[in-house]
Amino acid sequence: MSKAENEVTYCFVVEWYDRQASITRQYLLYYFLLDDTIEMYDIKNRRTFLKRCHYPDIVLEDLFVGAVVTIYARQLAVLDFGDAFTKRALSIARTRSIALIKPKQWGRLGIIVDALYKNNFVVRRIRSVQLSLQQALQFWGDTQATLRAKNLSDGPVIAVEVIGVGADQLLLDLMGEEETKSMETNFSRRSHEEEAKFLFENPDIKSSARLKDCTVCLIHPHVVVGGAAGEVIDIIQKRGLKISAVQLFSLDRQSATEFMDVYQGILPHQNAMIDELTTGASIVLELEGPDVLPNLRTLCGPPDPEIARYLDPDSLRAVFGQSKVKNGVHCTDLSDDGPLESSFFFDEVHNSDLIKSRATNGGYM
Repeated sequence: MSKAENEVTYCFVVEWYDRQASITRQYLLYYFLLDDTIEMYDIKNRRTFLKRCHYPDIVLEDLFVGAVVTIYARQLAVLDFGDAFTKRALSIARTRSIALIKPKQWGRLGIIVDALYKNNFVVRRIRSVQLSLQQALQFWGDTQATLRAKNLSDGPVIAVEVIGVGADQLLLDLMGEEETKSMETNFSRRSHEEEAKFLFENPDIKSSARLKDCTVCLIHPHVVVGGAAGEVIDIIQKRGLKISAVQLFSLDRQSATEFMDVYQGILPHQNAMIDELTTGASIVLELEGPDVLPNLRTLCGPPDPEIARYLDPDSLRAVFGQSKVKNGVHCTDLSDDGPLESSFFFDEVHNSDLIKSRATNGGYM
């Protein structure tokens, strides 16, 4: 018997790393469908940690195994479904798939990501990688699939992990059967979890980031959560700027603080910006090409969205910015800072995330 809507409560197991105490704390996070309220229960101490309350920044679509959500400045990793009902009710709707965007389709990245968000799919992870022929063969799990593997090793590819039923067909419609028939999202020789580990959590799989002669654009969490990240990417690509690497990050407070450290004493709202960067996922782009830094800075517009709307109403911050803190996008200030920022995200933060994943999942395939 299905529950009446006013009785439906979803439950998830979440964890939070308390840096001050150097302890990982686990909770049950309840989501009440009737009024979209949440509650948290401390598993170890067997007591309510957060009383039932409204928290508008969290909606049911944000909660899935592998998600990272922030509640009152605590960044929580969703580890598992908390009960049989939640698993049964949500596991089908939360079907996962992985698509690989080959080099010739990189110019449509913004269109693809925008379509996924607009059709209410959850984009869990994005990462551009450079596969060797041997790694491509290993990924396919079929030593006879040399041609298919070669197509994936000819240049960098973008791996996109999507949650939701029907993502495969949407991607097929967007990229065309000829382009997608050699990169099915379900591979018979291994599970989705193994595929995801291989592409996103394997230290031997290198990012496509150049880490030199580049600049960085970070799409803020409020833009990603609002489903407009694809629009930003599409505008950047239509302006003729070349994306050489892309990845979705969920920054913790330590990483966000390190990133903003260079602005110490310069930005009056630095701490508020750190808080903003930890509220959800960010998408980071590495861009390269002639005059890429001044072209990107012009496209982004003034840091204050109000001023941007007055001086350049078509700039990214004018369109997607909400305030001086939630100004839509970050872009590199100085040419020498581009490689440093790129290395910070695609090397340091990514490797830090790998260590966390390894500790949680127990290694790689």
